[in-house]
Amino acid sequence: MRSESPEVAPGRLSNGSGAPCPRNRIGELFAVLLLILFAVELVGCPGGRVADVLALDGDPTAGEALYDEHCLACHGSGGVGTVRGPELTGWGAEAATVSVLLDGTEEMESYDFLSDEQLADLLAFMEELQAGL
Repeated sequence: MRSESPEVAPGRLSNGSGAPCPRNRIGELFAVLLLILFAVELVGCPGGRVADVLALDGDPTAGEALYDEHCLACHGSGGVGTVRGPELTGWGAEAATVSVLLDGTEEMESYDFLSDEQLADLLAFMEELQAGL
């Protein structure tokens, strides 16, 4: 004969003995925190190293030397693109650009070995490319 568990009120969990217990509020709060952090990432609020790089004023002349050393072979002179890499139109000093440089992509290696100053220099040069200077 099967014993029936007592009814548990909505919003309450049973602890197995049939007695109700409070919901796991820590788990709910953790889930909400994760959702907030994910939303912040989606709207592009840069943090950490990305924000550090974006806060710097780069030197486009130094950035051009870095571009020639690390980017030219794939992205071409002036960022026009080649068969090895796309053109760089639309890429400038933005959080997304810094993230790609730091994390790489399936097609491009990470450049996280560059210092924050070097990354800022590279971004300054890329902005000049966009402006057609």
